[in-house]
Amino acid sequence: MYKKNNKGFTLIELLAVTIILIIILLIAINAIDEQSKKAKKKSVHANALSYYKTLQYALDMNKNEGGALKVGKFSVSELSNIGVNVEGTKPNDGFVVTDNFNIICACLSYGKYKVERIGDETSEVLSGSCDIDLMDCHINSTMKEFKYTGSEITYDVLTTGLYKLEVWGAQGGSTPDYRGGYGSYSVGEIELNEGDKLYINVGGQGTAGKGLPTGGYNGGGSVVGNADTNRTKASGGGATHIATLSGQLSTLESNKSSVLI
Repeated sequence: MYKKNNKGFTLIELLAVTIILIIILLIAINAIDEQSKKAKKKSVHANALSYYKTLQYALDMNKNEGGALKVGKFSVSELSNIGVNVEGTKPNDGFVVTDNFNIICACLSYGKYKVERIGDETSEVLSGSCDIDLMDCHINSTMKEFKYTGSEITYDVLTTGLYKLEVWGAQGGSTPDYRGGYGSYSVGEIELNEGDKLYINVGGQGTAGKGLPTGGYNGGGSVVGNADTNRTKASGGGATHIATLSGQLSTLESNKSSVLI
């Protein structure tokens, strides 16, 4: 009789080896995934640079072809329809804002990645989708300021493009003991076409005095009630609005869609 000495792994040793192999596998998978992401981002960035180069060339050529791209906001699909195409991978979505045949800002989307550009500076590859509201995309070539005149002002849009509209309501009337509150501020962007006519009414400041002071131009609230001549009162400031139809704000109740801001 003899006893054979069989050597082998214990259960604990097998578990330890398995855990080590799993850790090595996870590290390898993570490394491969990181390399894959880097390669994808590198490709996206190269495609975006190629697109921006092609676009700027198209803008330069468009100067002699009617100038449809001189100023405005254009989607990638709109640019594709007028012949702005590149070899290789094309962006899934995005937009470009131009002014005087130059790129003011842009964003190209490639799946879950995007590449932004402001002026001559192009970003690294970013995650997310393109959103013009998060970019400094204002066309700054022309700024027109309108002041209170007590009547309506008309303005003919000279160039098709993206416009930033800002309005301030008028201040309320002030008395020796009370300073009228400032009007509210609103801002927005809209695409306008050459030849569009805008009607601008800048609100008038409220008045102050004894009796029943009337409100400022374009809807300022008037003082109502007891016309006490022993007390100084103040009325509200008028609104400022921009519309595609003529008239003070109160006359556009049935045409609210004509009020741009």
